[in-house]
Amino acid sequence: MWAGDVELLDQLAPCRCCCWEHTSEDCEARLWNGCRGSGQPTRADTEAWARHYAEHHGMTRAEFFGEAM
Repeated sequence: MWAGDVELLDQLAPCRCCCWEHTSEDCEARLWNGCRGSGQPTRADTEAWARHYAEHHGMTRAEFFGEAM
């Protein structure tokens, strides 16, 4: 199945996202890199980076996300 049978992968785990900007973190197609948003970070990824910058660089959450103070 992993030998390039994209049609079978798409049948078994299709992408349910409408576009690369509007993706779902639980999209099954992310498992085989077939999601329209596979290259986009998930919310969990972004939150982890915000925690990293807070802990190691003293950056506030508002600074990290570019929110007005």
